[in-house]
Amino acid sequence: MLIDEKNSAIPPRQRWLGLACDAGVALTFACVLIGAGHGVGPIGLLMVVGSPEAWGLPMAAGWTGLAALALAALVAARSMYTALTLAGLGMVFLSWCLFVAQSASVFASVVYFSIPFLGALAGRLVYLAAQLRPGVHQSSQTRR
Repeated sequence: MLIDEKNSAIPPRQRWLGLACDAGVALTFACVLIGAGHGVGPIGLLMVVGSPEAWGLPMAAGWTGLAALALAALVAARSMYTALTLAGLGMVFLSWCLFVAQSASVFASVVYFSIPFLGALAGRLVYLAAQLRPGVHQSSQTRR
């Protein structure tokens, strides 16, 4: 489907609402508990104070994903917004997979502590699909 030039940008209000959804994804991602070593800790703590030798790849993927999600709110072009949002969500999901794979109890990390994160991730994908529907931008511009 072809989109004309004036509707190819995502309005700022929808981008900021998307950023709020991204903040929910980031918060639930940071709160996922994983068993590591002699205890249990949230991914958010490991992202900030984790050892790069032990957690370097998951940390790098997580920070890259979070940066892409934040940057997406600043980009108005529909294609770039979509690419940054999908890349960010993908990197955060990859980081979650890498952290959970190194967990002492993968089952507990996934079943007991990851459901809110996976729900927020799915909700963000649904909201992104709603943002990209063809009629959404036209109706929001005519309400002004």
